[in-house]
Amino acid sequence: MNSFSPIGSFSIKVEDRVMNIEQTGPFNLAYALEYVAESSRVTTALNAEGPYAVCVSYSNSVLYAPDALRFVYDRARLVEGTKQNCVGIAILVTPEVAGMSKMQAAFERFFHLRGLTPETGRLFSDANEAHQWLRERFVLHSAVKLPFETDRLARLRRVAARLQF
Repeated sequence: MNSFSPIGSFSIKVEDRVMNIEQTGPFNLAYALEYVAESSRVTTALNAEGPYAVCVSYSNSVLYAPDALRFVYDRARLVEGTKQNCVGIAILVTPEVAGMSKMQAAFERFFHLRGLTPETGRLFSDANEAHQWLRERFVLHSAVKLPFETDRLARLRRVAARLQF
């Protein structure tokens, strides 16, 4: 059990199937434990309902204490069950946020551990670009189903044509 108080804060709001997470750093392990527990709860609920996306915005600092970062990495490996409906994760770090030069590789490692590709996980410095990219992920996610739906519709038309002598 961790006896330290959390350093860092977060808020989570879900809007239009996007889990918007605002984090203010730096962060310690006590913070990471609380953050991961709450974000996992929300992610599990969203995943059960269908496609969703995540936008994580940082303010003040993106720096994690080493033990907190290890914990986040370990959790990233364990999210297999909640990845199936996640269409994209955007991490937003504006230029005024401290620590990005030290955390760039850490974010890339998180994407790798979570099994994300550049098509499903990206870093952004502009909020509008991040939100536009997430909207595109939803469009691409639904477009993947179009060939099947088109094939199904074509099959139904062929069957209907055969039945109409």
